[in-house]
Amino acid sequence: MRTMIAAGILWLVASMPGWAEESPARRAAEEAVLARLEAMKTAAENLDAEGLFRFVSADAPAPIAQDGVLFTTREEALASSRSGFQDVASVSYQFDHQSVTFLSPESALVVARGSTSVTLKDGRSFTVPSAQTTILTLQDGEWIVIHSHRSSPSR
Repeated sequence: MRTMIAAGILWLVASMPGWAEESPARRAAEEAVLARLEAMKTAAENLDAEGLFRFVSADAPAPIAQDGVLFTTREEALASSRSGFQDVASVSYQFDHQSVTFLSPESALVVARGSTSVTLKDGRSFTVPSAQTTILTLQDGEWIVIHSHRSSPSR
């Protein structure tokens, strides 16, 4: 049943006028989505929690899940990020895979895989694999995150 529903959604999106896989409208939307995520990545690498959360919906229920922890409000997730950045000297994110799937012209699902490198203020450094799934919606002309799940898988 889920396969039939997913196939129906994909058919609906693919059949939307001007929304074919290689259409200029779709390419422009994909570029805008990826640019939004790049801006968020830059904010995180600058240890700027407020900048990172600037594009996270204030209205979304449970907007962030990270390593098994579900944050039920934007404010709760923002506070956790602020706290987490306190002991960090630098962080960088590398993605070796990112794909965008449009659920509609106003909703996108982005799946990414890569690694996160962190140097703590005490000098310790480490790199861990990471995986991320993000759902964005177009609101007032801007792509806004309504949910993101990030984890560091064990392999």
